[in-house]
Amino acid sequence: MIIKINLLFILLFALLIPVKAQDSVLINTRDSVVIIKEKPSIYLSLVENVGNSDDKKQDFLLRLTNNTRWAIRVPTGNSYFAKSKIITLFDGRSVFALTDNFQAEVNYQIEKKTPNDVNKISKNNNVSNSEITTSIVIPRPSLFYYSWIPSGTSIIFRVSLEYASKEFSIYVPCNFEWQTNKNNTEPNEPDMRIYLRIADLEGLVRIDRRMP
Repeated sequence: MIIKINLLFILLFALLIPVKAQDSVLINTRDSVVIIKEKPSIYLSLVENVGNSDDKKQDFLLRLTNNTRWAIRVPTGNSYFAKSKIITLFDGRSVFALTDNFQAEVNYQIEKKTPNDVNKISKNNNVSNSEITTSIVIPRPSLFYYSWIPSGTSIIFRVSLEYASKEFSIYVPCNFEWQTNKNNTEPNEPDMRIYLRIADLEGLVRIDRRMP
């Protein structure tokens, strides 16, 4: 009887160890990757409203912060090689990267949420969401570049005032350095998206009031 109890205790103890180890790995993984623990790993934030010479056309500035210990890359409208610095990635690659606080032309994307017109939907259809999300096509040249953002740094980019209404969301596609290979391609790796809802930017309320 004592032998059976001991065997049962050993079996339960063996099963508990992997669970505790897994929890420890999950907790330590984020702590080892994120630089400022209270902040998201990668995020967008409002810098300020910026007026052009023509007051009818006004942009606002957003900051893209890389709060991880890896470099990330984002699509931009220019290579910026002449204004970049060389950094070394974890796999030994040397790449051109943007400097901290650099203002770049980032190829951001826009999504718009509009209310669902439930009256136009058949009763046989199930409506699971009261809003419809559509992508807004932003005219840009077909040629674009990838710019690297080093660990612990941020860049700034302009966004058109026409997207400063609460129904819009902005996102920037990006890749971590470990998603790319030595040819700077990402075989079968999906783009990540860094989202920001305009409705979450309290500083843009006064811009919204200028909208028609």
